[in-house]
Amino acid sequence: MIRLTIRDHDKQRYEVPVPIQWRSSIVPSSVKTKLKFEMTKTTNNQIGFRIKRTDTESILFDTTLFAEGFIYDDKYLQFITTIPSKNIYGFGENTHPTFQHILNGSLRYGIFARDQPPFGKDENLYGTHPFYISIEEDGQTFGVLIFNSNAQDYKFDQFDNKQSMLTYRTIGGIFDIFFFAGPRPEDVIRQYQSVIGHPYMPPYWALGFQLCRYGYNTIENMKAAMQRTLNGNIPLDVM
Repeated sequence: MIRLTIRDHDKQRYEVPVPIQWRSSIVPSSVKTKLKFEMTKTTNNQIGFRIKRTDTESILFDTTLFAEGFIYDDKYLQFITTIPSKNIYGFGENTHPTFQHILNGSLRYGIFARDQPPFGKDENLYGTHPFYISIEEDGQTFGVLIFNSNAQDYKFDQFDNKQSMLTYRTIGGIFDIFFFAGPRPEDVIRQYQSVIGHPYMPPYWALGFQLCRYGYNTIENMKAAMQRTLNGNIPLDVM
C-alpha cells in the first residue's frame, strides 16, 4: 500500500475527521515492494505523479499525460490519470446501469450524499464512497481510495484500446490518496478495510425480514400494514 498526502504549506485546510488506521514504515532494501511512487514532470514542465507495479511495470496512476493532470487550488482540486485497463468498478454512491463503468459516452457523477432513492440514472445517493477497483489485462487487481468528504465529481473515459482515464474534482480539502496493490480483488478489499476499518456484525434480529418504513402517515396505518403482513403469513421481524 502507498499513501500520497498533499497538504497546503501556507495554511491549514479541512481534513476528514474520521480516524483511519495507517502506520507508515521504512521498508528494508532487501524487501521487494509491490508498488513504486515517482514524481515526474509533464511536457509543459508541470508536476506529475505516477504509481507503478514493480513486477510488471504496469502504470496504475499517472497524471503526467495531461496539461491539467494536477491542480491544487484553494477551492478547486483536480487530477486526471490514466488507468491500465477498461475494467473499472466502484465509486459513488451513484446510480449506474451496470456494475462495470461505461467508458464511451460516460456521465459525470457527483458525490455529495443525500437522502434520495435511486430513481434516476446519474443521481448521488445515501453514501459517499470515493473508492474504485480496476482489474488489469493480466488479471491483477488494484484499488484507489480518495479520502475526501467535500463535494466531488468524477468521470471515466476510454483513453486507448486497453486503457481508460479518470477525471476527479473536488472543491476543498486536501489530496489524501491510498493505493492498494492487491493483486486479487479480495486482497484489495482486505487492504482497504485494514485502513478504514472492518464492518461490524449487526444484531441477530436485524438480519431478519423487515418491512419498509415509508408510507406510514399515522400510527394506525403502520399497525394495519403490520397486521396485513402477519395475516398473510409473511415473515416479519422488524418494522
